[in-house]
Amino acid sequence: MRRNYLQVVLLCLVVLTCTPSYAQVDWQVEELLEGGRFDAIADLGDGVVVVGSRAPNPGVIFRSTDYGLTWENLATVTRQKDAFRDNGILCLMNGPGDYAYLITTSAQFWRSSDNGLTWEKTAQLGQVPERWAYSYSIAVTPLGTVLATYGSSVYRSTDDGVNFEQIGPISDQNIYRFNVVGNGIIVNGWAGTVYKSMDDGQTWQYWDKMDTLPLYATEFMGRTVILQASEGGSIYKASQDYPDKTREVAKFDEAADDFVYLGYHTAIYSTYTGEKNNYITYDEGENWENIGPIPTQAEGDWLDHVIRLDQPDSVIVIGGTNKGFVARSAFSRPELYDRANPDRDREIIAEEAFQKAIVGQVTDYFELNEPEDIIIDGDYAYIPSRVGHNLAVVDISNPEKPKIVESFRDEDLQEAMGVAQHGRYLYVTSMINQMCLVIDANDPHNLKKIYSFRVGGVNKYQKRLRKVVYEDGYLYFTHDGEGALYIADARNPEKPEIISKLQMGNGAFAVKIHGDIAYVGGCVGSNALKVIDISDKKNPVLVQNIEDTPKYSCICDFEIAEDVLHAISYGSNAYMQFDISNPRALKEIAWFQSDKLNGPNRFVLVGNTVYMINSVNDTVAELDIKGGISIARINSSRLLQKAYGLNYKDGLLYVSNRDAKSFLILNPEKLSKFKLE
Repeated sequence: MRRNYLQVVLLCLVVLTCTPSYAQVDWQVEELLEGGRFDAIADLGDGVVVVGSRAPNPGVIFRSTDYGLTWENLATVTRQKDAFRDNGILCLMNGPGDYAYLITTSAQFWRSSDNGLTWEKTAQLGQVPERWAYSYSIAVTPLGTVLATYGSSVYRSTDDGVNFEQIGPISDQNIYRFNVVGNGIIVNGWAGTVYKSMDDGQTWQYWDKMDTLPLYATEFMGRTVILQASEGGSIYKASQDYPDKTREVAKFDEAADDFVYLGYHTAIYSTYTGEKNNYITYDEGENWENIGPIPTQAEGDWLDHVIRLDQPDSVIVIGGTNKGFVARSAFSRPELYDRANPDRDREIIAEEAFQKAIVGQVTDYFELNEPEDIIIDGDYAYIPSRVGHNLAVVDISNPEKPKIVESFRDEDLQEAMGVAQHGRYLYVTSMINQMCLVIDANDPHNLKKIYSFRVGGVNKYQKRLRKVVYEDGYLYFTHDGEGALYIADARNPEKPEIISKLQMGNGAFAVKIHGDIAYVGGCVGSNALKVIDISDKKNPVLVQNIEDTPKYSCICDFEIAEDVLHAISYGSNAYMQFDISNPRALKEIAWFQSDKLNGPNRFVLVGNTVYMINSVNDTVAELDIKGGISIARINSSRLLQKAYGLNYKDGLLYVSNRDAKSFLILNPEKLSKFKLE
C-alpha cells in the first residue's frame, strides 16, 4: 500500500527568542514500506538516492533515479542466517565511483559496485554479535578511506570496504555517528563526548565533553561551525578549531535525532520524543523556528534521518521516517540566501546586472568545497580547496566554458590553503598538518607529487600554516599559529629546504616580497604590519612593526606598484597605501574605509583600478584610486557567497567562492556602477 500526501506546514511560534517565524516547508511524503523504518539514506550522485530499512520490516532497499520523486523496491537485501536477528540497515553511504556502502545491526559491511543496484557482504566487523551491534555509521574521507563504527571502536578500510582494521576502543561507551569536518573527522556517542581524528581516521583523540547524555545529531555547517545535539534536547555549537569555545545555543523538550545542513547558514533539526517537532535555523544554530512534525499522518512518526542533495538552483532535502515513509522538500537557493541574509545592503544588490557580468562559471560541491586562492598559468587556474582537501585545476582557455580537468589529492594535503608557482612546479600549503607539497604541473591534466616537507612544529593553535610565495629561488611561508615567517631554499625546485624562521610574536597571514624586504600582514590574533629584512635569507631581521588595532586589523593581501605598497584590512573594512621609497620604513599615505567593503580579503591592482572581493557581504568591488579613492562599481550576489580567491587576466576577473563552492569568470566593466549618496 502506498499513500501520497502533499502538505504545506506553516507555523509561527516562539523558540528561545521572541521573533516571529517565517518558516515554510513544503513536504511531499510517500509511504514506501508499511511497518518499515528508514534510518539509512544516501545520495549516490546524478539523482540516484537509496534508502534502507531496519526493524520491524528490515533489510529492504528502495532506489530512486530522479532525486527522490519516484522509487523502486530492490527487495530484501541483507537478511542472512549468520546475522543477529533481523540484520536491519542502519547506515548507507556513497563511495568513490559507483561504490556504495551499508552497515547492519549485526555489524556486517556490505558494498554495491553498481550504484546501489546490487549488494554483497564484504566484511564482518569484529565477531558476529550475539546482541544489537551498535554499528550505526559510515564515513568516507576525502582520500577515499572508509570508516565504520562498531561499539566503542572505529573500523578503517583503505581498500573500498573489503578489509578493515580495528582502531580503539576510543571511548568507554558506544560511539554513534561520524561527520567529516573541515580539518578532520569527528564522531559522537553515548558518552556525550566528541572524538576527533586529523590523520584520515588512523588515530583518535578526545575533543570535547558536551553533555552527560548521549549525543546523536551531528552536522558540519561549513567553514568551521559544528552542531551537536543530545538525547536531553540540548543543541551545542562548536568551532572545529576551538573546542573550548563550545556553547549550548538551544534547549528543547524533545530528544535529538538528526541535523541536515542546507547551506546558507541554514539547517533542519529533527527530534524523536514528545511532539517530535522539527526545527529550522537560518543563522547557524543561534535561533530556531518550529516547523512541526513530519506530516505523514502516521501516529508517532518522526523524521529519522535526512540528507541534502545539491542542485544548481535548489537544495533538495530527503529523509526517512520511523513509519516507512520518505519525505522530500526542495528549497530555492535565492530564497534561502535572502532568508539567511535579511540585512543585505539593498543599495548594492543588482542581481540582473551581476548575471550580465558573468562570462563563465563552474559550481562543484565536492571539488570546489571551500576554495581559497587562485593562481593562473596560461590556460589553467589552480585552486586549493580547504574542506575538499584538494587542488582543483580549471581549464580557462574558453572563458565562457571553464571546466575542471584535474583534482589532486594526497595524504599529505589536509585543508589545502595556499599555492605558489615556479615554472612547472606548484607549491601547495597544507594547513592543519603544516606540510608543503611540491607538485609537477607539466601536464595540468595529471598533477604529480614530487616531494613534501614540514613547515613548522607542534603548537597549541589549530589554524597553522597559511600562505606561500615564490621569489627568486626561495619560498616564503606565513605561519599564524607560531606567528612566524619561514624561508625555504628552493633553488633545487624539486626539494626545497627550510633554512630559517623568524618568530614575530603574533599571527602571520599575507606576505609580499620586494627585493630584500618581506612585508607580512597579521590576521588571526594580530593587527600589525611587519617589515622584515631578508637580505640574509638564513637570518631574517624584523626592522619595523606597526600595530594599530582599528586600522590594520587582519591584513590579508598586498600588491606593490612602483614605490607604493597597497594593502587591505579584513577587520577594518579598509584599503590603504604606504610609501615604500624607503622599503624598510613604511609610511601610510592613504587609508579608505567603507561599510560597503565588508570583509575585504583579496584584491588585484590594474593600473589605477583596484578590484576587491569582500567575503562578509559577498561582493565584488571596483575602486578608482586615481587622484583619490572611491568606489566605482560594486555588486552583491549569492554566487559570491564568502568570496575568497581572486585573480585577473586579459580584462577578466577570476573569483572563487567558499560557501557558494563556485568559480566565476567576470567582466568587470559590466558590474553595476555605484554612486555614494
